Amino acid sequence: MLRPATLSDLQVVLSWVGSPRECQLWAGARVRYPIELKALAASIDFAHQGGFVLPQGEEAVAFGQIVMKASRRAHLARLIVAPAHRGRGLGKSLVRELLERAHGAGSRLASLNVDPANAVAIGLYAKLGFTDAPRPADEPDPFGSRYLERPI
Repeated sequence: MLRPATLSDLQVVLSWVGSPRECQLWAGARVRYPIELKALAASIDFAHQGGFVLPQGEEAVAFGQIVMKASRRAHLARLIVAPAHRGRGLGKSLVRELLERAHGAGSRLASLNVDPANAVAIGLYAKLGFTDAPRPADEPDPFGSRYLERPI
């Protein structure tokens, strides 16, 4: 069950990002590597957008944000699973729970960006019903990611 993320959770999450390229793909162009908590929180509008963690006990094992866009579209952003916990279905649980929250908030469409080299994530998103779609104007892409959508 997801819970709202805290700044302490965000500090843990940023330790999961291990390179400048991962930082770009995960956090966007405004965040520099190595990541500083204060700069990250400001650049992802953590104070207003917040985020959610998937916990196992007291430990955060996955993180994601829901960013509301035009036309009742919920953009799933900054999705990440702790490296030590990958390959256990936690990404699937994270995305499903984020979709449920977005639907509960009135969204009818979900979107996300994915690194085209991340075959595991692309396979997961395809199994969850995401497909390639035309990129809307409010979803810029400076890094060559794939844009996917699905109805909620």
